[in-house]
Amino acid sequence: MIVGWNPYQGWYIEGIEKFTQNLDRHKARFPDKLMIITEYGADSDSVRFDMTVDYTKHYHQVYLDAIMAQDFVAGATVWNFADFSSETRHDVVPHLNNK
Repeated sequence: MIVGWNPYQGWYIEGIEKFTQNLDRHKARFPDKLMIITEYGADSDSVRFDMTVDYTKHYHQVYLDAIMAQDFVAGATVWNFADFSSETRHDVVPHLNNK
């Protein structure tokens, strides 16, 4: 069995530095299971949630460094890695998710 997880530390949940701690916590809980980071991401187009390109780059670097350092993380997928329509979004470009 593989465990999948959608973490958003540093985006929807404060504390990007907690991402590595949460990986360790999940490894302790499921010591014999590989893990896949099934979804993570950050926008990069405005000030709300600090959607600057610099923060987005930092966010992805923190995640990639942590993922690559863990032998029990079998893979990861950036959500959605393309802009898409989202009627409820009210960011810089209304009705668009800029992940």
